[in-house]
Amino acid sequence: MASLLNDLKHLMNSSDLVAAVGELRQHGDFLAPLDGYRKLNIKEVEVLRRQGNDAEDWSHIHVAADFRTEFIRNNRLLGRVHLGRFSSEYRDLGHGVCLHSGVYDSVLKDAHVNDEAMIHRVGWLHRAFVGRCAAVVNCSTVTCGDLTTFGCGTLLPLGVQTGERAILAFAELDVNLAARLVTGPRDVDELAEYHRLLDDYLDRIECPCTVIAEEAVILDARSIEDSFVGRQATVRNASYLSNSTVLSNAEYPSLVGHATTVRNSILQAGSEIDSGAQLDASVLCKLARVGRLAKVSGSLIGPNSQIGLGEVTASLVGAYTSAHHQSLLIATIWPRGRGNVAHAANVGSNHTSRAPDQELWCGEGVFFGLGVNINFPANLSRSPYSIVAAGVSCMPQRVEFPFSLIRQPTAALEGVPTAWNEIRPGWMLAENAFALKRRELRLAERGTVQCELLSKDIVDMMLAAMIRLSAVVERPYYSGQHITGLGKNYITDKARRVAIEAYERWIDYYLLRGLQRQLTARGLTARCTAARNVLEQRSNDTTWEHQREMLLTQHPRCSIVVLMERLAQHARAIAADVERSKAKDDLLGAKIIDDYAEVHAPANQDRIVRATWDELAELEQDIDTILAT
Repeated sequence: MASLLNDLKHLMNSSDLVAAVGELRQHGDFLAPLDGYRKLNIKEVEVLRRQGNDAEDWSHIHVAADFRTEFIRNNRLLGRVHLGRFSSEYRDLGHGVCLHSGVYDSVLKDAHVNDEAMIHRVGWLHRAFVGRCAAVVNCSTVTCGDLTTFGCGTLLPLGVQTGERAILAFAELDVNLAARLVTGPRDVDELAEYHRLLDDYLDRIECPCTVIAEEAVILDARSIEDSFVGRQATVRNASYLSNSTVLSNAEYPSLVGHATTVRNSILQAGSEIDSGAQLDASVLCKLARVGRLAKVSGSLIGPNSQIGLGEVTASLVGAYTSAHHQSLLIATIWPRGRGNVAHAANVGSNHTSRAPDQELWCGEGVFFGLGVNINFPANLSRSPYSIVAAGVSCMPQRVEFPFSLIRQPTAALEGVPTAWNEIRPGWMLAENAFALKRRELRLAERGTVQCELLSKDIVDMMLAAMIRLSAVVERPYYSGQHITGLGKNYITDKARRVAIEAYERWIDYYLLRGLQRQLTARGLTARCTAARNVLEQRSNDTTWEHQREMLLTQHPRCSIVVLMERLAQHARAIAADVERSKAKDDLLGAKIIDDYAEVHAPANQDRIVRATWDELAELEQDIDTILAT
């Protein structure tokens, strides 16, 4: 928890939102005259009146020292209004809208409009601060009530709809921090300190006005209330933005788009909501996207994840997760993300006539197929990169086998309930390596730092699963009473043997690949003394130390030469598995579709397959260098 508090302090101290509001608040009352601002003179008032402007009290209108009257026309100015300097320079807002700065055809009350901003046809701009070069065009209302914290402090019921795991949102909240808060461990004193820090944060961002930051664009929006719209963000054709924060910058501009509704929420830099989507009491992390009529409520959506058409409720969803179709994801803790929710998947049967207090813990990269039904409570956190096949209905259960396939039973077995499914542990490794390589390459193309699917934690899960599969009295099939971690599924003996072989090969590949990288990075050959020292000496690199210790345990007397030759064998077999698993599509497709071969490239020409063989060639070259005498 101490490291959590340190991370929290760092996020808050480096907060763009805190900095922006702090700059606004340093002047005290945001409507107090700023340095360099002055009252209008009599001649300026006369000119403004001739240009169709009216004021409740002209003495309450303050302007920049070099204010020019020609760019203020046909407005009603109520209360205290501050106007900066405007010029005739046009600005292209996109979609054919090109206007110059100034205030036109609008009603302003208690508002500050900074230099070169543009206010055109705004029905009601009240208690708003409009930054330099920002644009508010053709909008109904931009307002603020009394004081706002821009959606920060909103309760997120992550994992359990009834709130037992709920945490408070703030603008910089990320997946890792949220996961640590949601899943514990919980120290009463440190949690009290956490809440004290949040209270201090909320005090620092409390603001009496809606803020439209520098170069932000609000175009054709209906209502903006109690919100912060960051630098160079765009709010276009939105229906409603209320009590929310939209962080944005030049490198990662954010978008609140067509017919969207955003309430009590936070959009981090580069995130988008568009196409009629709804966001309520939620956080979109950096570069997350919600669109196509999707509904997200009480959730945190991780970086680069994409939600469309479906519903996500009370869920913590990690990075690179996709739900592009009509589906339901509810009360799910999925911090590692990288998974997929297919059309009509119902990941959320969390109560049956009782309180909606049940939940799902989900592992990295899990794929929920077409029309699956996941009954809660469920725990797949130790089954990363597994697939629940189309049409499967899963009873409440805990499954602990990575890279598995859970499918409908292929046979009725004595002693196995008919509602149970068949599980094939390690199936993704043994039979669908193409899909795994495709995920790796797609993550690499997106610039993901950790794009390889095998990590220290996942390999430990694979090893534990392999040990459980091996420690059995042989029989035709097994259930949970024979092998722990199977959940409410059965496994055949053939599938058990295939799983053990697949786990062994990929674990060995992970370990030997680590050794090869260490040797290549140091420019060492297999027969030099320093090469053996790399394997025998402790390291500060946690991943390599994990690999090194396991190598010494599993290959205690093997030479570096033998280990590198073994790596080459594994790598070539895995590359062949990638092509073989893709070639299954060619065989099946040709049996069903007459001209399949004419319109589908064969497996050996597939982009992912070719990339896999190219990687193998590079690896074999590195191995040859290590083995050179």
